[in-house]
Order: sequence, then structure tokens, then C-alpha cells
Amino acid sequence: MKNLIVEGVRTVPGGTYAEVRIDGVCTVNGNLNCVVTEVDGTSTVNGDVTCDIIILDGTMVINGDVTCDSIEIDGSCVINGDLNCDILVVEGAMVISGDLNCETMEIDGDLKVAGETNCG
Repeated sequence: MKNLIVEGVRTVPGGTYAEVRIDGVCTVNGNLNCVVTEVDGTSTVNGDVTCDIIILDGTMVINGDVTCDSIEIDGSCVINGDLNCDILVVEGAMVISGDLNCETMEIDGDLKVAGETNCG
């Protein structure tokens, strides 16, 4: 499985990757499937995201649903869809326009959910 590493400014199609690391500015057009996503820069995904682990220290906008095992937000994240995860940690800011479904939630930052929240 290939990796997606962005250090400059790029627009890429969606796809399946082992690791996605964004240190620059990246737009992903299509669904993104990966094992690990790390964003230290700015990213927009126009599609659904399915990932084991998401670590966000930068800024990310996802125009679709997100399904993951673990998501850690130290930066800012907007999900224009639903978030389904096992573990959610928010130390930055997160806005979810849909529903939030998780098993464990730790919020030390700002979380806004427009839909229903189901935890535990």
C-alpha cells in the first residue's frame, strides 16, 4: 500500500493509502481510506474518510462522513457529516454538522455537534 505525503500545495484524488501525512496544503477529491492520517498543515477532503487513526495538529475540513478507531484533535476540525469513532480526544476545536457516535470521549477544548451525540 502506498503513502500520501504532502509538504507543499497539492490537489490529489481520493484513494487507499497506508499513511497520509500533510505538512502543507492539500485538497483530496474523493473518498480517503487509510491506516493513519496526520495533518500538521491544512487539508480539505471532499469525500468520506475511513481511517484507523487520525491525528490533527493543523486544520482540516471533511465534506463527508468519518469512520475511525481514534481521532485526536489539537488543531481545528470541521466535519460536514457524521463522525463514528471508538475514541475521540479534542484539545483544540471541532465542529460536527451531523451526528457523533463514539465509545470514549475526552474534551479539553471546544466541541460543537449539530446532530445527536451517542457515547458509551
